[in-house]
Amino acid sequence: MSQDIFVFAPIYFEKVWGGDSFKRILNRKLPNELSGPIGESWELCDRVEAVSVDIFSGMTLHELWSQRREEIFGNHAPNADRFPILVKLIDASENLSLQVHPPSHIAAKLFGEPKTEMWYFLHCQPQAIIYAGFSEKVSREKFIESLRSGSSEVLYHKIKVTQGDAMFLPSGRIHAIGAGNVLLEVQQNSDTTYRVDDWGRLGLDGKPRELHIQQALECIDFDDVRPALLKRNGDELVQCEFFTVKQRVLTEQYEIPGKGQTFVLLFVEKGQIQLAYHRFTVGQTVLISSSSNKRVIQPVEQPASVVLISWGIANG
Repeated sequence: MSQDIFVFAPIYFEKVWGGDSFKRILNRKLPNELSGPIGESWELCDRVEAVSVDIFSGMTLHELWSQRREEIFGNHAPNADRFPILVKLIDASENLSLQVHPPSHIAAKLFGEPKTEMWYFLHCQPQAIIYAGFSEKVSREKFIESLRSGSSEVLYHKIKVTQGDAMFLPSGRIHAIGAGNVLLEVQQNSDTTYRVDDWGRLGLDGKPRELHIQQALECIDFDDVRPALLKRNGDELVQCEFFTVKQRVLTEQYEIPGKGQTFVLLFVEKGQIQLAYHRFTVGQTVLISSSSNKRVIQPVEQPASVVLISWGIANG
C-alpha cells in the first residue's frame, strides 16, 4: 500500500527580526546549530534552495510532486514543474520590512516570481499590528518624496490584529508584519520580495539590509486603500485561484472533504488530534494525500483546532 500520510521536517531560518516563539508557543525543538533569532519555519516547500523532506520515507516534496502528482495532490493539481504553494510559520519578534511582491504581469520583467499570500494569526501580543495598503490614496510622486524624507510610515494602513484574524495579500499590496505576531503564511511558491523600508535596521551581518525601491515602485498598487481583515465564511478563511485555507474548531470527529480532488495540509493550532494511527499535537504539520481514506480527524485534547490548506477550489 502506498504511503498516504506525510510529515515534512521543518526548515528553519535565522532572521534579524525573529525570536523564540516556535519553541515557547509551538513546543518546537529547534536545531542546535542555529544560535540566532529564528524568524521562519518552512513547513512545505519545493524550491531549488530549500526542499521539504518527508521524515517517514526520506523522499523530497519535489520527488513526490514529480512521481505521484495526481495520487497525492489530486486531480486539480496544476501543471507546474514544482509544487506551487509554499507554507511558512513566521515569528515576528520585531517589525518585518515594509515590502511588496510582484504581480504576475510585472514579475517576469523584473526577473522575479509573482507572489500572492495570506496570513493566519496564531498568537498576537497586546496591541500588535500589521501594515497593509495605504491609509489614503497616494500618488507615486508623493510616495517617493515621503521615502526621501523618511516620513513614509504615516502613509501605511495600520490594522490591529488578534489570534484568529486572517489577512489576504494580493501581489502589489505594500505590507509588513508588525512586532509581536506569530502566524501561518500560505503563499505562491515564490521568494521574491522588494523592500521599501527596513526601519533603519542592520542585518545579522551588521550591515544595512538591501532595499529595492525601483523594483517596488513598479509593483505597488497605489490605489490599495484601507484593506480589511478577511471575513470568514463558515470554516473558510480564504479561497483564491492558488489555495484554499480553512480553520476549524473540533468538538467532535470531522471528515476532511475533497477526496480525489486535493491534498490537505493540516496544521494543529490548538490541542491534540488523532488521524488514523497517528497522534499530532499543537504546532505539528501533516500532509494527507488526496487518495487517502484516512480523512477523519478526532479531537483528543480540548480545545482542539486545525488549519486546513488545499488547492484553490471549493471542496465542501
